[in-house]
Amino acid sequence: MTLEDVRYSSGTVQKIHVKGGRVAVKYGRLCNLDMLRMPMVFCANNDMFAKMASGQDIGFVEDRVKGKNSIVKLK
Repeated sequence: MTLEDVRYSSGTVQKIHVKGGRVAVKYGRLCNLDMLRMPMVFCANNDMFAKMASGQDIGFVEDRVKGKNSIVKLK
């Protein structure tokens, strides 16, 4: 994915599991993975968890990292 291809998806944080490195997000549509509306668990890093709270609306860039759906950037 190049910088020109990056599009932000939007969603709501449902649950954060810091110890497991995962966050559950209910989203409208994933722009970069071309998936329709549904809740999904994503991998994320500790820096991102500090910027998230349950119930918070977020803008994020998702991608597959080592075969796992991951949040790679937050708005």
